[in-house]
Amino acid sequence: MLATQRFGSEYLTYTLWAVTPEGGVRNLGEIVPGSSDKASLHVSTELQSLGLMVTAEPYSATHIR
Repeated sequence: MLATQRFGSEYLTYTLWAVTPEGGVRNLGEIVPGSSDKASLHVSTELQSLGLMVTAEPYSATHIR
């Protein structure tokens, strides 16, 4: 079983999001856990202030509107 499928069989990937102080969101990338359920991801953004959020998604190209 994939780690993401713990939340339901339709969830295939984790996605890292940046959340701006104004409430906007940006998809920063897909997090792919290895066999040990550990993962690493290197991303950059021009945002000066942000929060981070990780969600389980059906595919990595998900966008929040």
